[in-house]
Amino acid sequence: MLRSIRTGVRVPREKQVHQLRVAGRRARAVLWVLARQSPDPTFRKLDRTLKKVIHVAGKVREREVLARDAQAYGMKAQRNLSGSKQERADLRAKTDSSHRRRLHHRFSRAIHRAAKTALSPAPSRRALAAELAPWLRVDYLKSPHLHEFRITLKRVSYALEALGEPSKPIAELQRILGKLHDLDVLESRCGINRQLKNDQLYLREKASAIGVRALARAFRELNHS
Repeated sequence: MLRSIRTGVRVPREKQVHQLRVAGRRARAVLWVLARQSPDPTFRKLDRTLKKVIHVAGKVREREVLARDAQAYGMKAQRNLSGSKQERADLRAKTDSSHRRRLHHRFSRAIHRAAKTALSPAPSRRALAAELAPWLRVDYLKSPHLHEFRITLKRVSYALEALGEPSKPIAELQRILGKLHDLDVLESRCGINRQLKNDQLYLREKASAIGVRALARAFRELNHS
């Protein structure tokens, strides 16, 4: 995680910023699992810190992806689509040497506390099943639900990975919806054309085709262990 922060700050390009966000999400998933096992506030404090870093990195990445996708779809990119200096400066400020030292200290403390925590996957599995349950009966592709569903799906996917039980169908659904989100944001900022509309339709159909089975399988496995 700290290595990703250093790389993302030195070369704040799309790939490095993406790696920073993935590392942060994986760390937060581990903290989420630990917080279900222990009332120790150490895990939640570190989680809040990481959430802020990931949020700032997300703003940088969104602009980079917008600029890339606008070019790929032959759209006229507005000036403000490229990564702004202010957002890059915010990312550097959140990940400067003093912040990294503070993060290192909090990580060390969390690792020390985790070593003293009796771990059982059962509480986390029950919590994940409870989060998935409402989505088994909801059309998550409709706009009022999609954003909230993506948040749930990311948490479930990374938490399963942290528990040593990664789900390829859930991870694939998360990937598809992430790309669909990028294209929906592109439409909101730059308009629509035929290719973009076709790609959005394709991703929605693909998500619909694998989503019901992926969610049902994950829910069943979480409840049967």
